[in-house]
Amino acid sequence: AQAARRGAAAADAALALADAAWKEGAVNSLQVVDAQRRARDADVAAVVAEQGQRQALLDLLAATGSFP
Repeated sequence: AQAARRGAAAADAALALADAAWKEGAVNSLQVVDAQRRARDADVAAVVAEQGQRQALLDLLAATGSFP
């Protein structure tokens, strides 16, 4: 989950760079939209990974009888 969160942070940084490049006229709006999509996809992947971690812990607690 930590790697996914770092990936999401990197995608957010790439989006900021794409937005700045668009404002300077170096890239077109389609490239900015693509960076936005990639950033959202990375955020979703991070949340899914974190949920998987929580589910694995819950499964472990249930399997060992430690779940209240």
